[in-house]
Amino acid sequence: MIARIAHRHAHSPGRRLVDFLRGLFVGGVGKSQRVYFVNVNGTRYKRVVFGDSALAAEAEAGLTACSSHVGLPAVILHHENELWVSFVEGRKVDPDSDKDRIALADFFAGLYRIAPRQLDLDQTAIHARLLTDLTFLTDAGILDAARSSALLARAEALKPSSIWLGYDYIDPVLKNFVINDDRIVAIDIESIGRDQPLGTGIAKSTLHWLEDGRDRFADLLIERGAPDFRTQLDYVHLCFLAGWTKRKLLTGKRGRIRPQRFDRFC
Repeated sequence: MIARIAHRHAHSPGRRLVDFLRGLFVGGVGKSQRVYFVNVNGTRYKRVVFGDSALAAEAEAGLTACSSHVGLPAVILHHENELWVSFVEGRKVDPDSDKDRIALADFFAGLYRIAPRQLDLDQTAIHARLLTDLTFLTDAGILDAARSSALLARAEALKPSSIWLGYDYIDPVLKNFVINDDRIVAIDIESIGRDQPLGTGIAKSTLHWLEDGRDRFADLLIERGAPDFRTQLDYVHLCFLAGWTKRKLLTGKRGRIRPQRFDRFC
């Protein structure tokens, strides 16, 4: 018999309603992609529909480049703006487990070892983007005058002469990982970032499960063969936080914004 195919939206009706109302009444930037769970003859797959075909191609390229180094779903089909991947079963990651924390370090180190490259910072747009983001946050009223002045000065003081770029996992919330056969697998396929300042994913992790363990976690990555990016970590962290806060404002998620998060740099 020909296999039957059944689709189910990955997000609940309540979640989709909240996203719709946020876009309707709050305004700002919204996500265009849709995610479905698909059952084909009893086997589950994940179908991601991107806003355009370039985004789907970029996600496939990231999976192809990284899948032999770290745990990722297998690509089943890339068609125009859609990407179908295997559905990975597994248990949740426990952030308080030393074993799971090591598995996370192995995952990040595996990404960081994939063709990293070091460039003069002035060859990139990273610093200009940071200054633009800090100015925007000031104009938007998120940063007061004292914080803004201190952060602009700190940005110049932290600015490295060169910066390590490579693959990073840019949305490392714990729900985007599962443990499968004692190996960690990242299941949010669009979160593989290419040519990212190394340390970006670690900086975001501090908002969720890593908290004040950033520097020790970076040490674990270096021990596992990642390039020594520690001298740029404070700078990359500031770049991440400025960009992340800007996006939260522009996506209508004001409740997640905490100006005091910047005080570690002041």
